[in-house]
Amino acid sequence: MSSARPPDTASSSSGAASSSGDFDMPSSVVDAIETHTAEMAERRLYTWLRMDGGEEATLTFRQLRDGAQTVCCALRRRWHVADGDRVMLIYPPGLEFNVAFFGCQYAGVVAVPYYPPVFPARLFPEASALRLLADGMGKVRRIAAACSPQLILSSRAYLRAKAISKLMLRGDAEW
Repeated sequence: MSSARPPDTASSSSGAASSSGDFDMPSSVVDAIETHTAEMAERRLYTWLRMDGGEEATLTFRQLRDGAQTVCCALRRRWHVADGDRVMLIYPPGLEFNVAFFGCQYAGVVAVPYYPPVFPARLFPEASALRLLADGMGKVRRIAAACSPQLILSSRAYLRAKAISKLMLRGDAEW
């Protein structure tokens, strides 16, 4: 089977034989995604549910693979991230995180996921909400200092919220 993997993806060998000898086991997560996409591209892989249990978003094998390859190419070509570099992923819960995480796998970089700080829901938040935000931003800074990421990836909505938080905290926290 030939792979549609972009040229910038990390190298890996194709499927190694399983211990039972009945079938070939993929040797990496990337190989597994490629194999499953070839066999069932339009089959739903992930479903994100709302609090009420209704579907909010879905990803097929092909959508995950295509999105992950896009992230991989951006990591390699746009941001020049190399094999083994660390990339911090700060995403709110949702399928965007999955795409970014698997994009890191395609690129051969180490994903360092972190749950984003809680942003106040009110336009003029109470002091306790601002303290919670400042504490969360401090944790992001400490984790980034500890892992020394080459890059931090996040969603557009989160990046807008980050900009708003700078105004709310008036310099009390640094990004």
